[in-house]
Amino acid sequence: MVYLQNEELKVQIKELGAEVQSVITKEGRECTWQGDPTFWKGRGPHLFPICGRLRDNKYLYNGKEYSLGSHGFAKLMEYKAEKISETKAVFTLTETEETLKNYPFAFEFKVIYTLDGRTINVEYEVTNKNDYDMYFSVGGHESYVCENGIENFYIEFDKKVTLDSYTVVGPIINHETTRILENSNILPLKNEYFKVDALVFKDIDFDGLTIKKNDGTLNVKVDFKGFENLLLWMVPGAPYICVEPWFGFPDFDDTDYVFETKVGIQKLAPGKTFNAVHSMTY
Repeated sequence: MVYLQNEELKVQIKELGAEVQSVITKEGRECTWQGDPTFWKGRGPHLFPICGRLRDNKYLYNGKEYSLGSHGFAKLMEYKAEKISETKAVFTLTETEETLKNYPFAFEFKVIYTLDGRTINVEYEVTNKNDYDMYFSVGGHESYVCENGIENFYIEFDKKVTLDSYTVVGPIINHETTRILENSNILPLKNEYFKVDALVFKDIDFDGLTIKKNDGTLNVKVDFKGFENLLLWMVPGAPYICVEPWFGFPDFDDTDYVFETKVGIQKLAPGKTFNAVHSMTY
């Protein structure tokens, strides 16, 4: 376990999955869902090299079939952890013989945590170690405690937005959408939104959101400028919500399985590094 802290926050991060286990404010408030398996045993996995599920859990690359489970393998692997200071740690993952069997790319994936006051910055670095183009997706899946249930909370986007959520069918999605919000920046949270699965938003044009109690007090502010897609997810009845900014997208039910043209896929040239940062302020 790696422990980071400053005057405002105490953070625990596990080497398995580089996953945050706890965020406690100086007031003593636990902000991270504590993984009650009655609802969901996770807390805040990082998604790599895919986000969401593949149709039939498979894809094609160079004419060969490969298989990856939901959200990829990074969440299930031990990272090399390096604590740089009391407020910064770097978690590094590289390819193994096992990963190469179902993801034929040599890579370095870093998750870098930095504390700045009441803010946690989470940076992703993906490096292509091959002499050919590499294809991947990457995203966050952090959880936030919503005391006494999400219907005591609402989301305030950083601008007025119109949001259409794609329809989840089994583990993937189809092309049908449902209008969730129209020209507004306020989304009251309801358990019914999540009876099937997640709210799935593609090609977002906003940079962040704030989860607030219905009395207007701050729960958490999440910033994800530059990220392409966003999912909101929870298990109905559970007192948490996950805010998931992605460079990736679940497969559609009519995909042709080809990895290079998969919806949401990122292409990285040989020797190049991809960077993205999202943050949460408590």
